[in-house]
Amino acid sequence: MSSPIYTTLARQQGLMQEMQAVANNLANSSTTGYKSDKAVFTEFLVSTGNSADQSLSMGALGGHTFLMEQGGLNFTGGRFDLAIQGEGFFMVDTPQGQRLTRAGHFQLSSEGQLVDMHGNAVLSAVVAFGFWGVLPVYWKQLGHLGSDVALAQRV
Repeated sequence: MSSPIYTTLARQQGLMQEMQAVANNLANSSTTGYKSDKAVFTEFLVSTGNSADQSLSMGALGGHTFLMEQGGLNFTGGRFDLAIQGEGFFMVDTPQGQRLTRAGHFQLSSEGQLVDMHGNAVLSAVVAFGFWGVLPVYWKQLGHLGSDVALAQRV
């Protein structure tokens, strides 16, 4: 197979992967806390074999990156709904281990513990990404949530 065909196929594959990322972003555009995905491409040169001066440029998917831009904040009226302005995540304790989320639709469990919409306990820290890596920001630094809220203390 000739090099122009490889180049064309590589371009078509890249366009398909980029369209998949766009379609995923559109499908999740109204999902609370969703971070959009962007395909990142790399480029490399391939010699045509005819001479050192002739080469073809080919692109390949180098990976995906998540855009961490702030989305809009909406008032929900929920007593325990929280939002993070800027960088950071809520940490919840799931059956698969601790997970990060930006979805702040919380409620009280029957035991009086703050949980997410799936019943996972909200841990007592918001995780912020700073210069030194992952830094916990404790609820006391954020303000008072109320005396009837019990937060999990496993951080």
